[in-house]
Amino acid sequence: MSIEYYLANNKKYYVSVTNTLPLDGYAYVSLFNDNGEVLLKDIKSSYDIGGSRAAVSNDGKLFATAAYSRKGVDLRDSNGDLVWNTKEIKKVQGLAFSSNGEYLYVWNGDEPEHTYYVRILDGKIEKRIVASWIEPNKYYDDLIFDKRNSVIIGGKKVKSPSFTYLDAVTTKEGIIVSPVGKDLMMYDYNGNLKWVSNFVKDNKYNHIIQLVEDENYLYGLSLDHTVYRINTLSGDCESIKNNIKFIINNKTYIDINDNFIKDFN
Repeated sequence: MSIEYYLANNKKYYVSVTNTLPLDGYAYVSLFNDNGEVLLKDIKSSYDIGGSRAAVSNDGKLFATAAYSRKGVDLRDSNGDLVWNTKEIKKVQGLAFSSNGEYLYVWNGDEPEHTYYVRILDGKIEKRIVASWIEPNKYYDDLIFDKRNSVIIGGKKVKSPSFTYLDAVTTKEGIIVSPVGKDLMMYDYNGNLKWVSNFVKDNKYNHIIQLVEDENYLYGLSLDHTVYRINTLSGDCESIKNNIKFIINNKTYIDINDNFIKDFN
């Protein structure tokens, strides 16, 4: 059994997915408030092993889970009631809500990978593009990660320094990306490189797998469960906490034993 966590962009809600497969063919989805103290709802939902197959809408009113198998994609409200299910997209690998609240982005594991624009209103597929995934952006147009070797920023294609990105986060100044085996990098919204961090240089063979932004800093969770505080102006990193599994915000996190902790210090 494993637990995975997914956070709403507004940091007010998150869901945890407890994977019980192959015991009963489902997973148990728990909707919590932002500090993890209040369980809002516990739901049995379609889900399958592998990939980031859950997402929460920005307002916390909807969440989606998906399965690699024939169970497809479920959209549910915060009461746990099923809004719709679609089985049209196969081999689901990831989900994200669009910034404008109109679409659920669904990407799959076909070759080449496709990202589908599924209408939240009725679950219908409006279009699909050849892209590995799309990153919602609360400051600018949503960012398209194209064929695992580039990202489209403001209509400009920026080539990736690695074969894929582990995570990305947007700030008012630009986008920070975490390419596999490379340094953290920040681009402005014209696609210009602003800085390269010291993370990989100081942490060889490690990776940043989760990025969380707050008003003052960027927080990065590494593969070895260490949290780094990153200066968004310079890219300088400092380690601040070990044995962390998931970052909720700048004060709250979940440790490797699935305990909710309120203070980094």
